[in-house]
Amino acid sequence: MLCEHYKEALIEAAASGAEPHGDLRAHLDGCAGCRAAFEQEQALFASIDDGLRVTANADVPASLLPRVRAQLSGQSVARGSWMWHASCGGRMRHKIHRPTPRKKIHRVR
Repeated sequence: MLCEHYKEALIEAAASGAEPHGDLRAHLDGCAGCRAAFEQEQALFASIDDGLRVTANADVPASLLPRVRAQLSGQSVARGSWMWHASCGGRMRHKIHRPTPRKKIHRVR
């Protein structure tokens, strides 16, 4: 059973990958339930890290970049589109849209 007092510290230590120290280390040395929970948390975070690593480092087909370039060269990019903003060297240029002031119309009666 996980001791509530150490629950957050245990999860933080497992998430960071650091070895527990101080009071948490002493508690884990004496509490089999928390030690088992810590090992489960470490395994969970390791599994998440492995899955992210595999996904982030997946092989991309060699034809992807030429296909993307061909698509982009065949299209004109409108100045107001997000691609135009992204193509400005990462500097986003925001337009402030203000409604056009309406002229007061005098009705003749």
